Order: sequence, then structure tokens, then C-alpha cells
Amino acid sequence: MNVEKPSRELKGLQFVFIELSKFKPNNKSQRELRVLWLRFMSEINEKTLTVDPKLLDVPEIREAIELTEEVAYTPAELEAYNTYWDTVSNEKTLLHEREQKGKAEGRAEGLIEGEKKGKAEGNAEILLILLQQKFQKVPEIYNQKILQANPQFLKKWAERVLKSSTIENVFKDE
Repeated sequence: MNVEKPSRELKGLQFVFIELSKFKPNNKSQRELRVLWLRFMSEINEKTLTVDPKLLDVPEIREAIELTEEVAYTPAELEAYNTYWDTVSNEKTLLHEREQKGKAEGRAEGLIEGEKKGKAEGNAEILLILLQQKFQKVPEIYNQKILQANPQFLKKWAERVLKSSTIENVFKDE
């Protein structure tokens, strides 16, 4: 309200009064807070370019500084400021979404690769069992060949086990 003209009201205007003289600190922390508020009142003005980090460590003082910065902006500057932070927020969201998508794709690829590897190891193990059952002993050279083979060779060799009379015939032409 305008004291001289009570009929006029300034909407959105709010005053906060801090009566430090009535505030009696009871401990060191309260004394430090009182000093910081006094520093805020005496040091922060339109020429302030940097703010002491000790002042910014107090959430209420940090908020007061942000509010003083905000009210010092012209409408165009305030719009640019808000647009900037909206853009930063949007970019962070997009980056987070892309990171999550990349992780999901990586997990899916890892599962596929793991499944392929597991099948190949299982097929190699079955082939070794078949060879041991039919020929009793599997020479180390064939054991290594099986462990390093791709799935197509494992399948071909497994089919040959049933028809071959010697272990060498299973691996011929390889």
C-alpha cells in the first residue's frame, strides 16, 4: 500500500524487515550468522560482481542475493536469464535421456553377446561329451580346436560324430 495514497496498491511488492538490533545471539553459530547478515546488508549492492562464498553458504542469504540479482534485471534481461536456465534444464534432461538410452542399448547388446557366447560354450561342452563317449579320449589338439571354434564348425563336428569311425574323421578338412 502507498502510505500517502492508501487507494494505490503495488501488487507483487513485498518488504522483509530484519531487525538485527533485536536479535540477541545465544551461541557462536548465531553470532556468525548475525555477522554474515550484517555483511550482506553492507557489502551487497549494485556494484557487487562477486560474492564471498561464506555468504553463499547460508541458504537464506544465498536466496536473498539471488532475489536482489533478479529484481535488478530489466524485463528483457530477466526473460533472457529465464530462457538460459530453461535451456540448461532442457539440455540436462536430454543428456540424461540419451545416457539412459545408451545404457539400455548397451545392456541389450551385452545380453545378446552373452547369450551367443553361452550357446557356443554349451555346444562345445556337448561336443566334447559326445567325443568322449564315442572315442573315450579326446587329444588336446582337438580340445583346443573345439574351444576356439565358431558355432558353425561346432554344429558340423557334432553331426559328424555320429557317422565317423575315428576322431580324425570328425575334424577332417578343417
